[in-house]
Amino acid sequence: MFQSKDKGAAALNPAARTVLQQAANNPHPDAPSVTSETPSVGINTIELTKPITSHKGQLRELTLRPPTFADYIEIGDVDAVVASLGADNRPSEMRAVTNHDAMLKWAVALTGHDRVVLSHLTPGDAGELMRRVRLALAPFAQGNS
Repeated sequence: MFQSKDKGAAALNPAARTVLQQAANNPHPDAPSVTSETPSVGINTIELTKPITSHKGQLRELTLRPPTFADYIEIGDVDAVVASLGADNRPSEMRAVTNHDAMLKWAVALTGHDRVVLSHLTPGDAGELMRRVRLALAPFAQGNS
């Protein structure tokens, strides 16, 4: 998915549109690669470096369930390519950005824990959770290719 600050200019310039589409078809640079040997996300468990307290007691690990297509339609992508067009209607800057709201919604959906509980994760554990969410979503980005 790509977003442009000037959608009208991108629509008028075929070269800009091509560059934006190529960028949109490439995965986020931090996204892990997925192969047929990638283990099922249903057994994907993160051991926490520091336990967190929830209304269900102490959490020492988080287990992610596999995402569904319905989840994907409801929550959307976590990464987008944002382009700025220069005066000549050509992309002058392109960068991948994370939609943190979508990332949190995915983390809640896949772990079954609410945002209040997940807000207590250490930075390292949160980073690992984000990496695993991206890994779980990678098949949606690959499509039928």
